[in-house]
Amino acid sequence: YLDNESDTFDHESNIDESGNIIKKRSKIYLSNYVFVYDDGKILLYNIKDQKTEEKLESIKAYNTEKDYVVVEDKDNKFGLIEFADDTFTYVINAYYDYLGIVSPKDLLLVSETNKKQRIIGIDNKQLSKEFSITIKNANKEYVSAQSGKKYNLYSYNFEELLSGFDYINFHN
Repeated sequence: YLDNESDTFDHESNIDESGNIIKKRSKIYLSNYVFVYDDGKILLYNIKDQKTEEKLESIKAYNTEKDYVVVEDKDNKFGLIEFADDTFTYVINAYYDYLGIVSPKDLLLVSETNKKQRIIGIDNKQLSKEFSITIKNANKEYVSAQSGKKYNLYSYNFEELLSGFDYINFHN
């Protein structure tokens, strides 16, 4: 099952009538790769070769044009893999304390190390300064972050532009 609910971003949640989170299953990638839950671990399994490629702690998939999956390895470090051309490759090696795709349309990610978050691109290039508060949303120009129970709007340079709101959302 996907672990997207571990993201702290403002996004739609899938819940049932009782308020319980509906867990989504991962799809089959390239008609060959599947994530299998076995004995508390998630295995990336190669169907054609009938072998385990990776042993993981968690996975998160997003609605992106290409098949990107955020993975958490056995050392609890996060990276990003892409399924393409009959194989998978690490686009971002697993070394972040946290990683999630905050804007699937713009392919913007939030990475975290040492309790500092930042916006990075799919190429792992740092696009924003570090944030010491929780990033909730982002687009190509601005970052919405939460401090306490209030939302603030920032530039990528961590310059506060607006503050003290109950919620901030970006519309395309």
